[in-house]
Amino acid sequence: MSDQAGSPFSGLDKALLRSTQVRPVEAVVMPKGESLNASPPTDSKPPKSRKAAPRPQSAPSATPTTRSDPLDEMQQSLKTIGKEIYYVRVTPDEKARIEDVLHALKRRGLRTSANELGRIALNQLLADYEAQGEKSVLVRILARMRA
Repeated sequence: MSDQAGSPFSGLDKALLRSTQVRPVEAVVMPKGESLNASPPTDSKPPKSRKAAPRPQSAPSATPTTRSDPLDEMQQSLKTIGKEIYYVRVTPDEKARIEDVLHALKRRGLRTSANELGRIALNQLLADYEAQGEKSVLVRILARMRA
């Protein structure tokens, strides 16, 4: 008999071991008709997406209108799902105040998130800056901080 103990890996299928080896880029399995360097064919159908298709913009009305409601513009902006990450550091007091607002809104039946609250605040601040310029809250606060 042999003094050497059997390997604990002796019964493993070799195919399982192959999956951990580094493969060259050309060996990566691509969907039919696609390659890494070639652009997709123009006559093919676009891939199906889980996301809903964007809603078509309404046609401009025949009657001239004044500037649209800023709240409508902000609401439309917030309907777009944010994909970019932008972290903001807040103080413990600011975080507690945000949580207080979220809790108060929840008691009124208005469920929201800190992310949505932050986007609303950011859009409001940017809209004020775009409308007021040098007289905006943003510029006035920054000027005071730098004085």
